[in-house]
Amino acid sequence: MSIELEKDEIITVEENVEQGYFYLENRQFKGPFESSDQAIEAALANCTANGAGECRAVYHGSVRVNEETSFREPMGDMRQIEAGASLVS
Repeated sequence: MSIELEKDEIITVEENVEQGYFYLENRQFKGPFESSDQAIEAALANCTANGAGECRAVYHGSVRVNEETSFREPMGDMRQIEAGASLVS
């Protein structure tokens, strides 16, 4: 096959990526919120905190939305920014 007949195909994959502030409830990232204060307020209002560690922290970064499961999966830039007493009602 000559090089003139070869073609490179470019495949573009669109990922649904969300950025912002999140809290973790039942192993799922909830959000995104525009500020850590909004994430804290939502966590305090919505979390039942039935399990150890639930709704005890706020995270900042990016998540990829898995189209098959609709879960938000953390990406490499996700960091915990608030923890402990600030989230305990």
